[in-house]
Amino acid sequence: MTYEDETVAGQRCADCQAQPLWDNNEIQFARLLCELVANWEDDTCAKHTIRAVARSMDLTPDQVNELFDRADAVWEKSKRDNCR
Repeated sequence: MTYEDETVAGQRCADCQAQPLWDNNEIQFARLLCELVANWEDDTCAKHTIRAVARSMDLTPDQVNELFDRADAVWEKSKRDNCR
């Protein structure tokens, strides 16, 4: 995604001297989770994956969905804050 003076994937914010966004784990991990969700083929695939991840992490499916929601909030905030 390219926005005016910077690229979310790897450039510095045009208005600040922050670390390159590519190196910011909080942003990139949230971005990765959001892209995984966005690219699920269908609802059956999503449900299967969420159940498997929940078992693997000793969580409930609702808790896994909450993590995806939290990742989405981080990613959306980073786009607002860094992509002017």
